Amino acid sequence: YLQISPDGTKVALDVRDEQNDIWTWDFARETLTRLTFDAALDRAPIWSPDGKRLVFSSQREGALGNLFWQAADGTGPVEQLHAATTQQFPTSFSPDGTKLLFWEVGSDTAWDMGVVEMKEERKATALVKTSFNELNPEVSRDGKWIAYSSNETGRSEIVVLVFREANEVSFYSRELPDLRRRISDALARRGHRVAYPYLRQLPALAVGTGAALRNPTISAETQLVAALAEARE
Repeated sequence: YLQISPDGTKVALDVRDEQNDIWTWDFARETLTRLTFDAALDRAPIWSPDGKRLVFSSQREGALGNLFWQAADGTGPVEQLHAATTQQFPTSFSPDGTKLLFWEVGSDTAWDMGVVEMKEERKATALVKTSFNELNPEVSRDGKWIAYSSNETGRSEIVVLVFREANEVSFYSRELPDLRRRISDALARRGHRVAYPYLRQLPALAVGTGAALRNPTISAETQLVAALAEARE
């Protein structure tokens, strides 16, 4: 597992040797530097948006695999971000660094996704939690969308949804059972290619932004909101 730093000068990776630690590779200097030294398993590192810290999954302190982070230059202590009884893997930050997305294994509903508010309390909230597998969430560069993998249809597919506050993900769970079909129809009338016509409790469903739009000067998100309003009529 590896990830390139925001400035493109380094790559973070986990080395699966006897120690199973996090390392960084400097492209210009062609040097490999060890970041973590704990005997426990450390893996799946990701960079903070400013490139100053690395978040990773670790089994240190008796954890099954919780979220920890450390300064990317190796200074300072390793700090636990969130404690849980599940095995967690960080995947993406919001562009402003205020939210950390992760997926976890070991809950009562298979593989699920969550978000940590990167404030003092570091509160974690379920983002998508169903009986299916949802994993590897990634935030778009503008912070408006989340893409992740789901097997709800019986095969692994990519789902895209509007990224809002974590406590808004159940907003549409109160809608009528046939809302999915009506939203899909409304989007189709606007020239969108619907990539994932399933809503569940999510605030939006996938829209193929590369498809021809009736009004390309209006953002995909704005047209999606309009389609949702039309679907409720």
